[in-house]
Amino acid sequence: MNTQIYTILAADAAPAANPMGGMMIPMVLLLVMMYFVMIRPQQKKAKEQTKMIDGLKIGDEVITAGGIHGIVTNKSDRTVTVKVQDGVKIKFEKASVTQVFSKDKDKGGKATEVEAEVIEEKKTSKK
Repeated sequence: MNTQIYTILAADAAPAANPMGGMMIPMVLLLVMMYFVMIRPQQKKAKEQTKMIDGLKIGDEVITAGGIHGIVTNKSDRTVTVKVQDGVKIKFEKASVTQVFSKDKDKGGKATEVEAEVIEEKKTSKK
């Protein structure tokens, strides 16, 4: 008889709800939090990087992912030629450029010298 009472009490105490229902709300909240903390800032940073690379101009000072500082002397669809020193030019993928110091904002005189040098090189290469 005691077992019948305990069985009835145990049946009343245990709800017949889905055990996963209680886990869904914290799981959804965790995923939303991960999106705003991890995924969204990374997408924003990638968009800014793409915008920066698309805005590269001849004469801009750049820093590459490898830490090389130089001035852009030529650019194509995928690559950028960077003048590191007099007579030393290195070709990089555009994606390896991490920082750009535009000629319009920082160093107006230096950019015009580089542009004049590039024009001279084009003239001499045509001859």
